[in-house]
Amino acid sequence: MRAWPLLLLLLSTAASAASPGDVAAWLGARDGHSAATLRPERVVPWVGGDRVRLAYTAGGVPVEGWDRVVVLDRDGQPRRATGRALRLDRVLGARDLSASQAADIATRTVGRLGTGSLWPARATPVVFVRRDGVARQAWAVDASTGSPAATWHLVVDAQDGTVLDTRPTTFAADGEVYPGSPVTSDLARVSLPDLDDTGALHGRYAETVSCDDWQIEDSLFGSSRCFATSHHAAPDTGGNYLFDPDPASFHDPFAEVQLYYHLDLVSRWFEDRFGFVHDRPMRGIVNFPMTNAFYGDFDGDGQGDVSFGQSDDGVDFGYDPDVVYHEFGHSVVEGISTLGFLAADDLGMDWAGGALNEGTADAFSMLITGDPHLGEYAGTTGGGTVIRDVSTPRRCPDDLQGESHADGEIWGSLVWALMDDDRVGPELTADLVYGAVATWTSHTGWSEAGTSLLASADDLVDAGLLDAEGRAAVAEHVAAANLVDCERIVSLDDGATPSMLLLNLGMGGDFTEIPGEVEYAIQVPADAWGMQFEVTDFATKSDELGWNLYVRRGEPIAFDPVDLAPFGVALAKPATWDDEAHGTGPAIYELTPDTDPPLQPGATYYFALTSANLGGIEVLQPAWGKATVRASLIEPEHRGGCACDTSGPSAGWLSVLLLVFVRRRRVSAS
Repeated sequence: MRAWPLLLLLLSTAASAASPGDVAAWLGARDGHSAATLRPERVVPWVGGDRVRLAYTAGGVPVEGWDRVVVLDRDGQPRRATGRALRLDRVLGARDLSASQAADIATRTVGRLGTGSLWPARATPVVFVRRDGVARQAWAVDASTGSPAATWHLVVDAQDGTVLDTRPTTFAADGEVYPGSPVTSDLARVSLPDLDDTGALHGRYAETVSCDDWQIEDSLFGSSRCFATSHHAAPDTGGNYLFDPDPASFHDPFAEVQLYYHLDLVSRWFEDRFGFVHDRPMRGIVNFPMTNAFYGDFDGDGQGDVSFGQSDDGVDFGYDPDVVYHEFGHSVVEGISTLGFLAADDLGMDWAGGALNEGTADAFSMLITGDPHLGEYAGTTGGGTVIRDVSTPRRCPDDLQGESHADGEIWGSLVWALMDDDRVGPELTADLVYGAVATWTSHTGWSEAGTSLLASADDLVDAGLLDAEGRAAVAEHVAAANLVDCERIVSLDDGATPSMLLLNLGMGGDFTEIPGEVEYAIQVPADAWGMQFEVTDFATKSDELGWNLYVRRGEPIAFDPVDLAPFGVALAKPATWDDEAHGTGPAIYELTPDTDPPLQPGATYYFALTSANLGGIEVLQPAWGKATVRASLIEPEHRGGCACDTSGPSAGWLSVLLLVFVRRRRVSAS
């Protein structure tokens, strides 16, 4: 079940347009399926040609984990399909477990992530298909935790009760991430359109309430539970809602008015621009203590809502239009795509799904405001300033950091570059982004996202809406961001000093360490005498978090994705490397003719960092660290000496040598 269902919009009624059933038949015939195995799930109207999302069925049961999108031209005829074809020879397992048993398993599973629940778990029969195409009888279960408040979608094997997949169905934005605008505008008297006759802020597109009874955990994931709500804003005798701002108060009627106005605005923008509309007014919740804002189902009614807390220093995130548009943007991404969040592969952890979700939410906000600065008001909490400025170009993989909001700036900066380019501009950029996102599947990563933008540009060209210069501009900006060819390996050849976030979940066994999102590489010249890889800085609030370094010559370090049972999340563990080292702070790894292994001039060396649990991190209590690295060559005259790069930071560098590595050589591992 989707966390926020999209109103199913009909295809064009033109006689020549293909019906959703026709589209299913076309794709089924192309892939070698009968039309009965594919069913239209939703149609996303788009100016350059609608996008029809199709889901598979097996024996009349919905299939999870696999979907397709067919792109239509403006005449309603199929052009191409995204996603991978599915061929089900057989479905493994039997449906031995009942729905209630599957719900109990899901409840116990998420019970390890929190306490209590927002509502009883709900189970429906599905067939679950893994990435390798193996299908099993299963139950899809929507479950929740009360503290921290969160919602989850799990897939439980219908035969043995194994949790096959788990994903969060809420998206959170930290208060220091999502910006505000009260610092850039003055109060103005405006109309609040489409209010109904209930005497409260409830209308066609939006409803705003205050939280009166809450349980708050202002943690890393910024979650909350609201037990009861009411309307604090009541009209005066003239029917107007005229209040003074009081952002530090939990009984602030102005917050409801401010939020209603901007929820109505963003809802109208999406309907007028794309025909996207939710099937009920978007509910907004304000007036509770939390330095955060989030999208998800936190009142347990099975529908998505947006909620905005207040920081300890009196910054109310419901005042901030950028934050409102961003959180609403998550509901749109949820409504028109099946984008994933976190994956693991042979290079480590891949945050592309979550980053594209966050970057698209930022993009929608920018498309409405026309401003690349996000966070002018919300960023003032704690004495800060603007939180994100995506006017500066970002590039993949150089600017990947291993955190979805930071990585999302790559997509956000690309969107801003298109908006700011006269050959494209904001209007066509909006069409490009919406058309691309509507083709994203659960397997979409950086390369697929870049390709989808180019394909949407082609669609607009064919529709006569984008000219050749505009198409060339899209190609230039996608190439500048290096999306299509992005491999998560960052070159250190030119003295780059990238930073990366390392996460640890306090677990043991295969999950004692969790790799970062990128690997690093340096090409050693044929006449080089020595080379060093430096962890120039390691910042963390946890005394129990360290790092591990893996080194390999000639090829990237290989990682094996491993399922984190019973949560259905894939993490990655190191599988093949040549050498390893460990540390808790700044340190230097050297290769010279005298080290074991010795340096091989002319070779390319690869480095990968993982987090390390030193033993005191509590299970599922995330600890974060930020490592900054660089690589440099060692001149022969430094032999037997400091092995420092004197062209870089020098103060205190001799003391770095006191942080001696524990080194072990490793040729390969299973």
